[in-house]
Amino acid sequence: GTEGSGATYLLSALERMITRLNAGDEIVISIWGKSQFENVFVIENDGFIRILDSRQRIYLKGLTLAQARKKIQSVMSRVLSFSQGEFDLALNYSRTVSVSIYGEVLNNPGTYTMPAFNTAFNALAAVNGTNNIGSLRKIQLAKSSGQTVIMDVYKLLRKPSLQSELFLDDNDVIIVPVADNIVTISGAVRRPFKYELLEHEGIKELIDYAGGFTENAYKRKIQITRFVDDDQKIFDLDWRAFDNSENNFSLQDGDVIFIESIETKYRN
Repeated sequence: GTEGSGATYLLSALERMITRLNAGDEIVISIWGKSQFENVFVIENDGFIRILDSRQRIYLKGLTLAQARKKIQSVMSRVLSFSQGEFDLALNYSRTVSVSIYGEVLNNPGTYTMPAFNTAFNALAAVNGTNNIGSLRKIQLAKSSGQTVIMDVYKLLRKPSLQSELFLDDNDVIIVPVADNIVTISGAVRRPFKYELLEHEGIKELIDYAGGFTENAYKRKIQITRFVDDDQKIFDLDWRAFDNSENNFSLQDGDVIFIESIETKYRN
């Protein structure tokens, strides 16, 4: 959906921080058991830390915290004696980055300073998500390197691990455009609401986003109301023509979909 409260809920559900290390980050390495070791290391401008009396260099720039933990553990296990559960790596201090957020957001657009371990979706949560007309499917992350990444909240809900591709660098820009294909579904579905569809999506994707039919849905009659050139048109679809097939029905901005319920009478 594109309602402000709904957008905030979706974004808050995605606030699982995925650290991407860079120069200036400070990490703590701890080992206990047969070998005892604890020290703080700062990632240098070349992306390395130097451990074991500076004789060993380990490149960490661009790695997640989990990847760095695995790499450092492998290197240090060659010279120190410890088991799998006797090693730990933690982020002691993270640098900050400046991120500019513009477009259809709830709070004031502008430039925000935040810890670098946040992802682009965490940054959107800082401005309380998109407003009533903001897109959740075509959010642009313009990287300071020149690359542009399109963020899709619906896709992130299905696969949260994609956040690892949306780490922030200094001077990144996030732009929330106006949503351009909003349809409304009501009736016998599990999540009746407004949804934003991409160009290639239709009735099958909409039913999926709405959580599927309820038990008493009358699937033989899906009513679609559409306004074309100041005229109202009504289409009746039979779900049997689409279920378990490659057939689909394209939906347009402003379409209103209603799923009837099967009335049941209870007898004692």
